Amino acid sequence: MAHTKVSITRKWYGKVPLDKTGTPVSRNLWPRRRKYSWEVRWYGSEGKRYSKSFKDRKEADEYTKNLQKRVDRG
Repeated sequence: MAHTKVSITRKWYGKVPLDKTGTPVSRNLWPRRRKYSWEVRWYGSEGKRYSKSFKDRKEADEYTKNLQKRVDRG
């Protein structure tokens, strides 16, 4: 594997959330109201970027730890 860092980020999906009047809420409220999944990202040895999505943060953390061990070994 080329890079030494495996990262976890949120991946937003779904429509922009609306308030009670039907207007879109501001972006600073999206983390509370918009649907998301956890995405693990890493680069392969050929420089291609890979990713895998998880519903729970715990699942993503476990996968990241295992993948990070493989990256550290080479």
